[in-house]
Amino acid sequence: MHGRDNIVDPISGSSTFPFTMPSSAHNPSTAGFDVMSPVVIIGANGSGKSRLGKWMEYDSVHADLVFRISAQKSLKIPFSTQFGSSEYAAFELRYGISGDQQYMRDNPKNFKNGSRWGGHPATHLLDDYGALLKFLYSDHADKLFSANEEARVGTADPKLIESKLTKTIDLWESLLPHRRLQLLSGRIDVKYADVSTESYNAADMSDGERVILYLIGQVMSAEEGQIIIVDEPELHIHKTIQGILWDKLESARPDCLLVYMTHDVEFAASRSGSTKFWLKAYMGNNVWDWETVPQSDEIPESLLMSILGSRKDVIFVEGQRGSLDETIYNFIYENKTIIPRGGCDSVIASAKSFYEMSSLHRIKSNGVVDRDYRSDQEIERLALYGIEATKVSEVENLLLVEELLLIVANRLSSTNPHNDVQNIKNKIIAKLTTERERLASSKTRHYIERTMLGLSGREVGENAISNELDTLISSIDVPKIYNTFITEIDGAISSRNYAEVLKLYNNKGLIPLVCAEFGVKQSRLIEVIKSILRSQDGAPALTAMRALCPAF
Repeated sequence: MHGRDNIVDPISGSSTFPFTMPSSAHNPSTAGFDVMSPVVIIGANGSGKSRLGKWMEYDSVHADLVFRISAQKSLKIPFSTQFGSSEYAAFELRYGISGDQQYMRDNPKNFKNGSRWGGHPATHLLDDYGALLKFLYSDHADKLFSANEEARVGTADPKLIESKLTKTIDLWESLLPHRRLQLLSGRIDVKYADVSTESYNAADMSDGERVILYLIGQVMSAEEGQIIIVDEPELHIHKTIQGILWDKLESARPDCLLVYMTHDVEFAASRSGSTKFWLKAYMGNNVWDWETVPQSDEIPESLLMSILGSRKDVIFVEGQRGSLDETIYNFIYENKTIIPRGGCDSVIASAKSFYEMSSLHRIKSNGVVDRDYRSDQEIERLALYGIEATKVSEVENLLLVEELLLIVANRLSSTNPHNDVQNIKNKIIAKLTTERERLASSKTRHYIERTMLGLSGREVGENAISNELDTLISSIDVPKIYNTFITEIDGAISSRNYAEVLKLYNNKGLIPLVCAEFGVKQSRLIEVIKSILRSQDGAPALTAMRALCPAF
């Protein structure tokens, strides 16, 4: 294995590395990249990450630069280590055997396949902890002998030497400050930082302690310019340490390219600024279904990768994770991935952003917002980006449909369900009657606010801006707007059109009216509704609720 001369960007001063992805389901050719930051390949279990790692090590055009750290590895540490020539130890670590070095370099696949990977490079349980420690000790001994000889003949003053092993120990101790590693002849002992006498052999370390030492040692052992592939870099490591560990290793080895293969979205998102690929499936014959993870200012990267990894169509909705909005939409759109985005503006921004990235992915996305005070014209404009409004003023009104209320009444053992439901409808209409002016005023204010957004922003100069504003204001006929809304509201009230009332009436205080009629707390009512919607009894209610929602 030969390292390569780094290509340094003259502006940033950062090294660039060659990186290749294989043929994809959409492109028969391999894809080459020049990257200046780590690479993250994220894919679900079974998507072919380990096979991809094997392809990179054996078949990519940069295979001679690849050093791969398997997810399937033994963490058994030998009690003691025999060391010798660092050159031979390096070959044993990288090829699984030492011998004729030039022959190994000329035939790397044969030696790696048989000795390092046991004939199964994608699935073999890697057992190289002993070889790693042997190399680290041998490299350390080389530096010790060299420094000692320089001091003996007087060409240099005695000094504390720095080796791959000491760097590994220093980094390990910085992550686990409650422990100290004691470097002895052929073995490593672990001491408690606050107890000077008690110690134990490294072979008795916990899985977390051992895997951290292993990963640091492997990365520090890589040759300059290597592409270091790390399969499941988060394995056995506590989340509070994962990000810090790899931040430190990236900083310690700017001369190497780290390539992470993971199914952990949170870990992938922690590699800020990295080049990311979404691995969907292995298609056979060294072909994978993969895509680059697009960049979005509106959708956080962790959320974007979760969406891409879900493989289902996406609907952005209002509300927070765990909110009532999310619960309702999960029932209505049971075969979609529901993504709560907070307020309606965030839903619109996220849906637009994902829609505009449609050329970079093949997941259909839509947005659902409450109708609120939106006009038909506003709703038509949103539909251009796959965003539609419900046929009720707000999502909670979906829980007030007559079909659902009847089932709730029966579930709560009402003696006269139809009468109870009629009482609820009467109370809601009566409440709207008392609030008709408030509702018409709110709708009027919303209309005026939206109209004022019509300033073009293109006018230049005081007079031009003033004239545009005056024209806009003169177009706002408040009495006409208000009377249009009040007439619409009064029409729903006088005709006792319950569906129209739910469409117009924006009031989160309506569900308490239902609770009062049935004599239950709101938390109890919501649990009953969830139980109904999960059961076969809830089918008529779900049908009615879905009729009031966009059909995606």
